[in-house]
Amino acid sequence: MLPARGRAYGAEFFLEKTLGRFTGWVSYTLSRSLRKAEGINNGNWFFNRYDRTHVLNTVLSSRLGKRWTVSGTWVYYSGTPATFPTSRLEIQGWQIPYNTSGRRNNYRVGPYHRLDLSATLKGREGGKWNSSWVFSLYNVYNRRNPYSVFFQQDPDNPVRTQAVRLSVVGSIIPAVTYNFSF
Repeated sequence: MLPARGRAYGAEFFLEKTLGRFTGWVSYTLSRSLRKAEGINNGNWFFNRYDRTHVLNTVLSSRLGKRWTVSGTWVYYSGTPATFPTSRLEIQGWQIPYNTSGRRNNYRVGPYHRLDLSATLKGREGGKWNSSWVFSLYNVYNRRNPYSVFFQQDPDNPVRTQAVRLSVVGSIIPAVTYNFSF
């Protein structure tokens, strides 16, 4: 492991509405995270793998009567830095992606965003415990958010290199939860 220096800076903003039928909040972060290590990126500063320039989170909630609450959450994160090839080498018939510039994290993976929705049915209060049922959908519009990108030889055209996007969660996930406290 190489010794490295790091620096991070940014600003965060938060706005919240706590009264009334509709409640919620919006938060925004503008930030930078950089590293510098001898032997990497020609000794120059480069974006940290986990640098996210923009992070936006929004939550909106509404009461529908005494027992039901519906809410939605939308998140947006700008893409993280990644090192992409600028050329390729051919070794024994295989095309191997290669970064000739030596620049670390020279590209950004696409942005991450998703919408989550939920409905909560509050149980009867009092007695020995309080309870609620939560019905939720994670990633409502079924976005295959990129986690990372890797490169490989195109099986249909061996002289081409193709970028393959890896998504960890790429579908809608429904959930039902029962909560209780005593």
